[in-house]
Amino acid sequence: RDSDKWGNKSKYNSTYAGNEDLNAVGWYNGNTTSIKPVGLKRPNAIGIYDMSGNVWEWCWDLHGTTYPSSEENPTGASSGSSRVRRGGSWRSNDNGCRVALRFSFDPDNSYSDLGFRLCRKYSDTLLANDVVVQAKLEEMQAIGGDGGSTFTDCKIDSFLMQKYPVTVAEYSGTGTDTKPKVSITWYDAVKFANDKS
Repeated sequence: RDSDKWGNKSKYNSTYAGNEDLNAVGWYNGNTTSIKPVGLKRPNAIGIYDMSGNVWEWCWDLHGTTYPSSEENPTGASSGSSRVRRGGSWRSNDNGCRVALRFSFDPDNSYSDLGFRLCRKYSDTLLANDVVVQAKLEEMQAIGGDGGSTFTDCKIDSFLMQKYPVTVAEYSGTGTDTKPKVSITWYDAVKFANDKS
């Protein structure tokens, strides 16, 4: 759920993932010249790391110019072929790492600063590195971002999200490389998630 996991300034009261100071929570072109291992900066308010900077992350959502204004468990645009990527990367400037931004990207493409993070339906059985993202009930704070994507009267069920982007070691099943897995298409990210289910 792209629209809830990044939140927005009014919900978490921050421009970046849990902080007004991007240096505290993210790697971007103002403080690094390369991709970094996950978890080296502070987490956001609910304990999730690397939500701003380091690597862009694929989202399930279709990208569109308009979004429903009221819905249960919104998943982005109702039609389209591009997928959403969010969060910015180590190559981005500070503006590119804001939580309110989302960009479209062809799901067949990959890039050397584009990774992904696992999310799943809520379960009482938590796996290592799971974080519970609490439900958003109707009439609670609006969620969303720039360009008309704000959901004001929606409901979002609780779900689980991993603390970190998927790492090279996690993706390969071997080694100890804790840098995010990059250069992966949206389809390969979905296959990996399904194989883990």
